[in-house]
Amino acid sequence: MEFVKGLHSILAYNLFMYGKIIRELRKERNLSQKQLAEKLNTAQNTVSKYETETLDLSTDMLIKICDFFDVPADYILGRIDYY
Repeated sequence: MEFVKGLHSILAYNLFMYGKIIRELRKERNLSQKQLAEKLNTAQNTVSKYETETLDLSTDMLIKICDFFDVPADYILGRIDYY
C-alpha cells in the first residue's frame, strides 16, 4: 500500500510539469505565446495560463498541443522523456 501512495505522489508531481514542457516546446520553435495561441485557436492569455499552470489542460487542448508539436501526451504530462 505504501508503494501505491509513493507512486501516486510521483505521478502527481510530474503532472505539474506540463507548463514548463509547453513553454520549452514553444520556444524551441521560436513561437510567441500569441503565435501558439493562434495555432491552437485559443487566446494568448490561455497559453500563458497553461505555461504557468494556473489553468489545467482540457483533454481537447492536450490533444491539440500534442498534434501541433508532434509529441505524445505522456511527454506533455511529464510521464516520459521524449527526446
